[in-house]
Amino acid sequence: VIMILVAFLLDYLYERYLFKVKPVKNAISFFNKHNNLAEVVEDAWKNFAAWVIENRVRILTWCWFYILSFASFLIESDGLRIQITTSSDINAVVFLLGTRFFAIVLTAIFLDAMFAIFYFITTRYWTSTVLVSVITIGWAIANKIKLNLRGEPIYPTEIDEIVNWKTLLPMVGEKTVIMIAVALVVIIALCVFLEIKFPIKKKGSWKRRGIWALLSLLLFMTPARFNHDGGIIYHINRGFDNKQSFRNPERDIQINGPLLNFLNYFDLQIMNKPSNYSQSTINHLDQKYSKLADEINNTRKNTLKDQTIVYNLSESFVDPYTFPTIKIDPKAPNPVKFIQSMKDRATYGSMLSAGYGGGTANMEWETLTGFNMGMFKSTLTPYVQIVPNYDFYPTIGMDFNYKSAVHPFIGTYYSRVEDYKRFKFNKFVYLGSKYKIIDQKKLGKSTYNSDFTAYANGLRQINSMKGGQFINLISIQNHMPYNNWYPNNEYMGKVSGELFNTAAVREQMATYIKGTQYTDKAVKKFIGQIDKIKKPITIVFYGDHYPSILSQNYTGKYPVQMHSTRYFIYSNKYARQHGAKNKLTHNTNFVNTSDFTAMMLEQTNTKVTPYQALLTEVHEKLPAITINFNGDKGFQLVDQKGHFVDPKKLTSEQQAILNDYEMVQYDMTAGQAYGLKAKGFYKIGD
Repeated sequence: VIMILVAFLLDYLYERYLFKVKPVKNAISFFNKHNNLAEVVEDAWKNFAAWVIENRVRILTWCWFYILSFASFLIESDGLRIQITTSSDINAVVFLLGTRFFAIVLTAIFLDAMFAIFYFITTRYWTSTVLVSVITIGWAIANKIKLNLRGEPIYPTEIDEIVNWKTLLPMVGEKTVIMIAVALVVIIALCVFLEIKFPIKKKGSWKRRGIWALLSLLLFMTPARFNHDGGIIYHINRGFDNKQSFRNPERDIQINGPLLNFLNYFDLQIMNKPSNYSQSTINHLDQKYSKLADEINNTRKNTLKDQTIVYNLSESFVDPYTFPTIKIDPKAPNPVKFIQSMKDRATYGSMLSAGYGGGTANMEWETLTGFNMGMFKSTLTPYVQIVPNYDFYPTIGMDFNYKSAVHPFIGTYYSRVEDYKRFKFNKFVYLGSKYKIIDQKKLGKSTYNSDFTAYANGLRQINSMKGGQFINLISIQNHMPYNNWYPNNEYMGKVSGELFNTAAVREQMATYIKGTQYTDKAVKKFIGQIDKIKKPITIVFYGDHYPSILSQNYTGKYPVQMHSTRYFIYSNKYARQHGAKNKLTHNTNFVNTSDFTAMMLEQTNTKVTPYQALLTEVHEKLPAITINFNGDKGFQLVDQKGHFVDPKKLTSEQQAILNDYEMVQYDMTAGQAYGLKAKGFYKIGD
């Protein structure tokens, strides 16, 4: 009885609603016209074939966009190999077609949306198709070039770097630029030919095209919600298997393609908000570390404002002998003999870099602020994505009456001009600034100003002030590329090793080593000069990252080694005579850039603020904090032997310090900057 009642109810619903739906009515009518399955299949095939013929332009266009999307993925591969983990790879064609089908489809959907916008504007099929094709392939090639040069793709925040095209073109290479120009001419000619000889007009009114263009514009707004956990767009995006780790840029762009990889960075999540984050929590930390600062200051006699502190970022400087597997002919002179000698008379060791082949501004940000890239949820550039969100940003320079930056190169990279204003720097000396770069000296055929130029300008700034000051000195000499710049290079043909297995790599390495020799000589001269000055001067010297000579794939095998650069902290004779230490001996083998401020303050016997007391605790009681070298989210800890430390093995005291540090960094990167309102937290006497 129940089944009969249900049957009557379903019949009523079908007749009243379902069978009145046009597609259902058509389907029923279609089946009623045939007596057997064979007729159904035959008629269905005819209708399908007719539909394909009628919509052939649309179908072929979609097929082309899928091929175009697949090609853009393939371009990012490394010799048709895809880096599926940091230590293994797989055939690119097999991997992409077998596991990345839906990510390729999602890219094709965005390409089709781009086409709809262009077609609405131009009303020309071939022009719109060619524009999409040129942009897609051009974008893929541009990302591949940057990937080869810097080990990372193009980020949305770097688009404005196009204003520096004069310095970017030499990095790309003259041959590549010529090939691109020729290709564009050919493509334009092809487009004109197709529009004249084979014009295509798609069906549909301008209203329909307008609706599609509007929907396409709305589609390009969805990346703003790609990474918002739990949202509808988030789940749809993940349904297409578009997943970004934000820790391994090379792997990300290879598995997501250049377009999705770029769009994924529009919705960066900086840090997870700590559960107890509030102004009262920050005030509590201020009180807690104010007491610690008082204890530390009872044993210290100097103040920063009376000293001259130089933070010297040496572009791409690494001790050549620390490269994995490298062998340098023992008959060749030691290129970094002087810097190695600093081990005996200065604080000396290895600095863990958050970048490989790039990331200069991130290391600089860590040094100036004391914050750490490993605390972030995703890969980002604080100079571009964080600092501009604040009118004032705290740095070590705020404890000085006068602070400046010197960089014998273009100053607009990474928004330095604007960010230094937020740091309240009094002066920024760079090429094109109102302050002249003196003693401009280029070595061999290199287009970069040498380290001799950097130190000459740094010395001039030191001598320009009678009292104390802070100087952020950034060199450029050893920046890539390494195109056999130097004549009479005694290291040419003297480099070997398992990872130096091609003539091109060996030549680049020999060029790089010669550059480090020039750096060594320039540093020796500069140290000799500041030793003669009768005021306390301390220099914090550090290489920002490895040069992009070896493939980034090797970082999976040598994660710590290929992220370790040389650093030293040296106080001149006058500083040592007035309370500064010769060197530190505790926790100096492996440090992070964010440790430098605490170390410098200890070496110079200088009083600290509550925030600097926190940094002192982090340096003295925790392993070195750095990014996760495996490409995953979160940070890693490295002990003084260069071994990874499991965060779960931290003591309760260490975990509390780490939580306090994370809380303060959140406040000044993704939070409300309550610490700036806590009087004296960042600056003594503020």
